[in-house]
Amino acid sequence: MKNVVAILHHWLLTAVLLTATIGAIYIATQQDLRLSANDPQIQLAEDSANPLKTSDFQDQVIPSGKIDIRSSLAPFQIYYDDQGREVVSQATLDGESPTLPAGLFDNARKNTEVRFTWQPKDQVRIAAILVHSSTNNGFVLAGRSLRKVEKRENQLAITLGTIWIATLFLLLLLSWLAEKHSTHRAQIVGASRS
Repeated sequence: MKNVVAILHHWLLTAVLLTATIGAIYIATQQDLRLSANDPQIQLAEDSANPLKTSDFQDQVIPSGKIDIRSSLAPFQIYYDDQGREVVSQATLDGESPTLPAGLFDNARKNTEVRFTWQPKDQVRIAAILVHSSTNNGFVLAGRSLRKVEKRENQLAITLGTIWIATLFLLLLLSWLAEKHSTHRAQIVGASRS
């Protein structure tokens, strides 16, 4: 019984350190995956919101054509006027343009831009950025599906979970072998003294 307690004690200490390390690796990698998912949208929204002196701003910056954001991985843009009313949209979801929560416009007006994860409907998650253009008195939203990023996050969780479980078992085996070796050595030392 004393051996079992010693084995579990050694194993528990290393298991806690391993769990913290694997957790930190997951969080850092997941955050990197999620934040890098914003990169194309940042470029699209900022370029589109740059001051243009022409009256047909939205026709110049928002490409024509519709993108079904439920099925497509393509980046898309939506232009809103200064009151947050949609003017031009590339995005379509179940046959209509998706609606943004109203509070985002005030936040973007105050901070120039807002980066967020948008879920307009179940099973549709978008990495989005909303940029306010004071020169053009409007907003440009650029977004892109998170489907591939979320698949990578799931694969990361499975991979790290497998490594974590396998390493826990290996640590338990090593703790048991170390305790067995220590007990055997103590027996040899005890026998040689007698």
